[in-house]
Amino acid sequence: MRPEVLSAMDEAANAFVDIKKLNRAAGEVVALACGAEQGLVTAGCSAAQVLMVAACMTGQSESNVEQLPDKTRYEKRGGTVQRPA
Repeated sequence: MRPEVLSAMDEAANAFVDIKKLNRAAGEVVALACGAEQGLVTAGCSAAQVLMVAACMTGQSESNVEQLPDKTRYEKRGGTVQRPA
């Protein structure tokens, strides 16, 4: 690796980052860039789809969120997931 990359990695390794604050701030940037109400950075499309379905199942109820992954208490609802062309 280039010396400047190693130097940046070494500097970053000694820094504290509040992950919740970082995720929130990154989501705000994504939302602003997309013109959306909210944004969320995920580890990929599959992770985003899992979170989307979970949000549709639980709504805004924290008690419902805490029950996941037990889905027996939820009504069956339809949903759509994008399929590759």
